[in-house]
Amino acid sequence: MEGYKYFSKRVMTLMVLVASVFVSACDNSAATPESLSSARAKFKTEIVDTSFQGDGEPATPPADIFSLVSYPAQDGKMAAFLTPDPHDGKKHPAVIWLVGGYGGIGSDDFFWTEQDRSNDQSGSAFRKSGLVMMVPSFRGENANPGKYEMFYGEIDDLESARKYLASQPYVDPNRIYLAGHSTGGTRVLLGSEYLTGFRAAFSLGGIPDLKKRIEGR
Repeated sequence: MEGYKYFSKRVMTLMVLVASVFVSACDNSAATPESLSSARAKFKTEIVDTSFQGDGEPATPPADIFSLVSYPAQDGKMAAFLTPDPHDGKKHPAVIWLVGGYGGIGSDDFFWTEQDRSNDQSGSAFRKSGLVMMVPSFRGENANPGKYEMFYGEIDDLESARKYLASQPYVDPNRIYLAGHSTGGTRVLLGSEYLTGFRAAFSLGGIPDLKKRIEGR
């Protein structure tokens, strides 16, 4: 019995030592890269150019395809296209589609007219497959309040858009996806790193390093 107690104490001591070494090895903060969330919390953006003008007021979509809605964000209400309630009593999966280019969701019928399959950037495949679809605009775009920041403050607006979408009675808040193309894909990359409420994220042609892109590398 005494031998068993001695053996047990030795094993427990060894386990504590191994655990201590493991924790010490993992607690190497100098080698751990800072998270985007942490770095962003320390940074205050400064707008250096206010000349950019986003697209004008968004067009009014066909009522059976989209509703033109306003979602609340930090700077005020932002425009978005949203699949209307099908009134079938079900909670549906949904996707937020982030359009490419600059300036917002446009002022024409791009999102509800047929596009060439070789270059369809409207995201229509999602809504045609039965997903609830939201296409938001952000600060400084489409006559929205705030200043255009280009890949910074609009990530906060994206989270506001997600919360608005999740609050809709016909949307399953646990099955909200994020997808985008080109500059929208870049916003998806940032959103997937910074936000946590999406089921999955899909970046199509997003640019992880804009400096290299501008320099032609």
